[in-house]
Amino acid sequence: MTMTKNFLIATLAFATLAVSLVAVAAKGGGTGGGGGSTIRVEDLGRPAGSLSSSASAINDAATVVVGFAYWDVTVEYPNSNYAARWTRSAASGAWQAEDLRPLLPRHRTSRGTLVNNAGTLVISTEYMDSTSHWFVITSSGEVLALAPGEAVSDLDDSDQMLGGRADRPLYWPSPSAPPLELPMLEPGSGGSARWFDGTDILGTLSDATGKWLVRWSPVAVGSWSVTRVAQLPVSHELSGVSLGSPGGRLALAHCAGKLSFVGTVYGCEWRAEVWDSPYAGMPKYLPTVAGVHSWTGGVMDDGTVLGVSVASNGVDMLPVVWPTPTTLVKLPLLSGGKSGSAGGINAFRQVAGAVDVPVKGRSQNHAVVWTLP
Repeated sequence: MTMTKNFLIATLAFATLAVSLVAVAAKGGGTGGGGGSTIRVEDLGRPAGSLSSSASAINDAATVVVGFAYWDVTVEYPNSNYAARWTRSAASGAWQAEDLRPLLPRHRTSRGTLVNNAGTLVISTEYMDSTSHWFVITSSGEVLALAPGEAVSDLDDSDQMLGGRADRPLYWPSPSAPPLELPMLEPGSGGSARWFDGTDILGTLSDATGKWLVRWSPVAVGSWSVTRVAQLPVSHELSGVSLGSPGGRLALAHCAGKLSFVGTVYGCEWRAEVWDSPYAGMPKYLPTVAGVHSWTGGVMDDGTVLGVSVASNGVDMLPVVWPTPTTLVKLPLLSGGKSGSAGGINAFRQVAGAVDVPVKGRSQNHAVVWTLP
């Protein structure tokens, strides 16, 4: 499965938290219905002393989740989000939440981004001087720092990694090995390695004609070939790929216009799209809960696309899945929840994310895992 997956020798603070399981009949929103299928949402809790939490990725074994939690200001750290991990001994056990700050050099913000079945995890941090640094905490507890400017986008179960540095696609045979630079389409072009696809690697590269989805295939130890798969339309961002799914499905977001407030432009009017092989014509817009603002994430093996859509109030974002290009299903929220976000997916149709359950009008995110039927 290809996933979107968009981060010890210290005393760890564990908080054994009650698991809240809520079975909800998810009803379809936008155009199309959910067919009454049951989707389970699971509240993971948060590390002791933190005020909110959010999950970014879950491993296929459903035993480790990574993400971040929010702490108010302390002597050592400013108030901000910091990397967190949730673990359990079995897929049906209770989750334990862990603050990962003691495992890393002092920093001002961080988040867990990836985790595999071995328990190795990837963490993105921002230092006090505003520079970005990435770390790997291996399954043995060793903390490894990547070189400045390097970032990781995928991690497989053998601890191989993909990513980039200064618009150059990189492959790491292991977290402790120096990365190998993957070949480009032409001199002076750039891009990034994004996803493992068996022994191959998928990513994006640019050339004189535009941006492409590409495939790198191994031809010898440390040597790769690169081929074009599909040219991406202008003003489109590729967020998920599953070439083994029906039709070879790509998930994209289209910058359809500019968002502005009181005459000031502050971003794109993003619209979720799907594009199936042979990638002729333009991608198709996906249905929304309300309005048009939406974004896509990963693609599951059966072609289901993960993402978010603006709520009917035009402000809050709701986590959704698109089982087909014409069908939208809202992921259930926790009791009292008003919005949410969806992160990484695993091979067993589980989605890591967060639900905002305000307390006295103040936003309070809860790290969650949704399990789809």
